[in-house]
Amino acid sequence: MLEDDAYLARHVDVYFEHVHTTGCYGFLHEPSVREAMSEGRLSRSLALAMCAASTRFLSSTSGKTNSSSGDGAADPDSTGIAMAHRAQVWADEAKRLVFSRLYEYDLDALASLLLQFYHAVANAQFEVVRILASTAARMAVGMNLHVEEQEGEIPSPRGTGTTEQELEWDERPAQIEIRREKKRRIVWACQFFDWITCQGRLEDLALRPGLITVRLPAEDSSFLSGEPSDMPSLEMFDRDLADQTTNGAMDRHNPRSAYIHLMWIRTRVVQYVVGCPRASHPPWLAYSQFQALERELSEWSRRLPASLTLCMSLETSRSTSEPTLNMLLLMLEAWFHEACACLLGIVLPSAGLGGHLSVALPRAMIAVAPDTWLAHARQRCLDHCVAISEPARRGALASLGFAFEDVDFPLLAVESIERRMAWVDAEPVRAFDEEIMLPLAIHLEATFRSAAATRRYFPVVGPLLVAANQMLLHRGFPAMPAVERDLNPDHWYRQTISTVHLEPGIADSS
Repeated sequence: MLEDDAYLARHVDVYFEHVHTTGCYGFLHEPSVREAMSEGRLSRSLALAMCAASTRFLSSTSGKTNSSSGDGAADPDSTGIAMAHRAQVWADEAKRLVFSRLYEYDLDALASLLLQFYHAVANAQFEVVRILASTAARMAVGMNLHVEEQEGEIPSPRGTGTTEQELEWDERPAQIEIRREKKRRIVWACQFFDWITCQGRLEDLALRPGLITVRLPAEDSSFLSGEPSDMPSLEMFDRDLADQTTNGAMDRHNPRSAYIHLMWIRTRVVQYVVGCPRASHPPWLAYSQFQALERELSEWSRRLPASLTLCMSLETSRSTSEPTLNMLLLMLEAWFHEACACLLGIVLPSAGLGGHLSVALPRAMIAVAPDTWLAHARQRCLDHCVAISEPARRGALASLGFAFEDVDFPLLAVESIERRMAWVDAEPVRAFDEEIMLPLAIHLEATFRSAAATRRYFPVVGPLLVAANQMLLHRGFPAMPAVERDLNPDHWYRQTISTVHLEPGIADSS
């Protein structure tokens, strides 16, 4: 089917509207991809991976296309099961092509690996996620992508640097800058996936801290036009944040660079949380690592350019009339609140979803913590969790079938509900105040509704909803029913949840 130009063009259109606009996946240069596609020289492994990643969104488009193919190339078999099977076949074929020539370092092959990672996460194929992430990171190092190129050095099609005199494949300055920026974005995507999969164990990283010296991603508009990048390195952003200097690094953040900077801070937060039971200094001391990380997060948020603050008003999709949000800004805000909640969550009883959510301060340390500090930390953790759930409420109010197009958001939203349940365990006296329970009920319903709608894109959300319902039942709450209901004050779930009390012993069981 990929030999059908119109069919491939439709998938490429969907890719750049739905996948390219999220997280660290903006590493392909759209005009270059379309030019290569029209000339029949688009890498097959990359084309397969792009199609595998974008197929899940075909049902949400109207069939219109931005390409020159014209008619929209209607999908000959658009049933969900058939599309999922076809996407898996494409992903498997892309993986076979890349791994059969793994040591023939190629930039498009590396980009294909990253999109295979996207597909694997979306489909809960966690047995291959870590393999793909570590393979991509090691390939990036082998291609020397982690080192910023020197003046006069031109990035080659395979990714390894070569001098201008040695290479005459393309001497247009804009094309040189485009390939250079593409390399930067790809290596930062590799680093991002490495951070996510290491779960705070920095010793497991293939791309160790400080190894990458390339600039952070430039503005998308600069990438498209081939303008030279003036973005600082991650080290310069870190130095500016730590010293609270005025070298201007923080003022130059764009959505993608701020995203990477935040995820680096979050990686160190998770590292601290995983090891917090063995921390040498209690978190309430001013010189503790906890306080240092909290100050860093606060300073990052305070100095973020105003243009990167999420506007919660809903926009309209290019290809449908459905409401949508700027997913880059949404996830920037969601990950910030998640990082804060992750750090502050150590003062709550151990949660049940595994990983860093299962870590809490030892009971003996909680017992000697200052009451004022403990209550304040728990309240701030609750506030950050509420902030994560708020976009789900806004989206559910706007549209019955509203879904988020980033696989991470439903994961973070359900995780925030889990932390709110841990807060209920920690504060059983306050837990059932109306000002606590009504927002919780509203956000539970909205989160389950948006997650259920998002499941049509990302099968990984299905098992998560089952686990979340089990978590509700364990704590004495009614399980969420089918979520195709209107959000109104008389909804039976809100009435029921406001009268529920914890079963005896639940608050102490953690």
